[in-house]
Amino acid sequence: MQGSRKSSSWRCWGLSLALLLAGSAGIALAQSASTATIVGSVADAAQGASIPNATVTATNTATRIAYTAKTTSSGDYTIGYLPPGTYDVRVEAQGFAVGASKGLTLNVGDQETSTSS
Repeated sequence: MQGSRKSSSWRCWGLSLALLLAGSAGIALAQSASTATIVGSVADAAQGASIPNATVTATNTATRIAYTAKTTSSGDYTIGYLPPGTYDVRVEAQGFAVGASKGLTLNVGDQETSTSS
């Protein structure tokens, strides 16, 4: 089952950290047929440098269950096997203000791609 293509965006600025969500179906990931995935990268908007070891947390607004990932040395992360629902997403990295977005809706098979600019 191929995920639906979504387009949603949000921005939160803080000490040069900008996080932008844009829907994409370009990356194939193994996941359950009843879940969704958020993938992406975090970078310093001012310098374009990847931000390793940032914490990305997606919290289901109905259940308050939080799913967390750390960015790799290249700033990439994946939060998979998310039950469908509405999520608040938070990004924290040492030396940067917290980035946050509310109300990201995920349906079965969705894959949201998050990139930093």
